[in-house]
Amino acid sequence: MQKLLSPAYWHNLFKIGVALKALNGIWQTASGLFILLVSKETLSGWLSFIIQRELLENPNDGVIGFLTHSLQNISTSTQTFVGLYILLHGLLNLFLTIQLTRDRHWAYLVTIGVTALFVCYQVYRISVYHSLFLTVFTAFDILFIILTWHEYRYHQEKVTPVGVPVNDVEIR
Repeated sequence: MQKLLSPAYWHNLFKIGVALKALNGIWQTASGLFILLVSKETLSGWLSFIIQRELLENPNDGVIGFLTHSLQNISTSTQTFVGLYILLHGLLNLFLTIQLTRDRHWAYLVTIGVTALFVCYQVYRISVYHSLFLTVFTAFDILFIILTWHEYRYHQEKVTPVGVPVNDVEIR
């Protein structure tokens, strides 16, 4: 139990979270660009090629059927929105993780705020579309907010120890 409460344990969890956020940012940036630059027809053709064998084995596969149906019924404006949303989310993740690794004090609160905004939007999307995939990512984002807050508080205490007055105000 003592290990769970140690600052080093939380710091290591935070570093792992930052690394995962950076990888996710790279993935999202590439995916967003891909969605924006590739036509719907090309995406459908690639999906058909990839899932052809799976459909031969199980023509009633629900996941494959859902993906095929969703991709065929996607509008150009929806594709653009999804591409821009994923690209923006990825670029923000990359920018903020770089700032966090550089130990920029302001980046902790900005990361918490930006991630909280994305969580709010994701919760809305989950309530409308019931996406298990998005639910998992939202849970990770909430955990990352908690880890970032803990790391921010840790760095704040390192910079200004508890009980030391700053501008005539004691920090606790």
